[in-house]
Amino acid sequence: MYSKRRYIIYVIICMVILGVFGISVLMIQKHYNEKIREAEEEIRVLSTELEAIGPMGVMYQLDMDVKAGNEANDYDLIEVAVPEAAIPEEAALPEDLEGKSYKIDLKAGFYLTKDMLLDYDLTDDMRKLDVVFNEIPIGLEVGDYIDVRISMPLGQDFCAMPHKKVVAINGSTIKLIVTEKDCYTYESMKTDLSIYSATKIYATQYVEAGIQEASIAYYPVTLEVLETLIKDPNIDTADYSDVLIRRELLETQLMNSDKVDIEEKVTRGKQNISDKFADAKKNYDQMQLDKEKEAAKAEARESTK
Repeated sequence: MYSKRRYIIYVIICMVILGVFGISVLMIQKHYNEKIREAEEEIRVLSTELEAIGPMGVMYQLDMDVKAGNEANDYDLIEVAVPEAAIPEEAALPEDLEGKSYKIDLKAGFYLTKDMLLDYDLTDDMRKLDVVFNEIPIGLEVGDYIDVRISMPLGQDFCAMPHKKVVAINGSTIKLIVTEKDCYTYESMKTDLSIYSATKIYATQYVEAGIQEASIAYYPVTLEVLETLIKDPNIDTADYSDVLIRRELLETQLMNSDKVDIEEKVTRGKQNISDKFADAKKNYDQMQLDKEKEAAKAEARESTK
């Protein structure tokens, strides 16, 4: 009798345990099913968001801080996946960095765009200069490269400022990146424009500026501008004698032609051209010699520091 009662107790205990276990399994199963439903809902929401975002693309972030003027390298970049719809047209690729330098200081994490890069070597004498043209190419845009040229009354045509980048256009006035020497050249061009009628300043546009070699400047500046150039310690004028020869030839042609209208005060006060240039060469030779001596002294002082 006692054994039977004990057996019944064991059965009841087992049934209770099995009941508890069964309930636990059901609860776990229910929780698991809820988690699956939640995960499926999250996947559905994410899928909807991804569909709304569209396909993914790649942009490049800077992996380190960089300084303006430093050479740009592809190892400065890290690849980041972003929605294609969010990628701007100016987004830079590693191949865009070849031969470029940074235009501004940038912090690590910046998304790099092409307008943050310089496609020319930045030098200390570079400036922005507004140049007024008589003719500009149709369809010229900011970012294009041009040669600044001058055409004289008898058809003499000179490249004055080669391979200049256009940074702004306002009617016939174009803002260019130039050197200090270019500023002097432009002053000479304006003088010729005012003296010799039918002279014009115009631009020619490069077809593929990144591939084509720059033209060579061969416009001979006026005597007055050349004198200022020689006096300027920031500009190398060691080869000025060739400019003097070409300028004398140009002025001789213009002065001796009855087809050229010249400003009256210039013709009234002109002396024999060969005498004028002979005097100029004598004076300029001495100025150039003095300039070279001063440069040598300055270099010697630097070397002793």
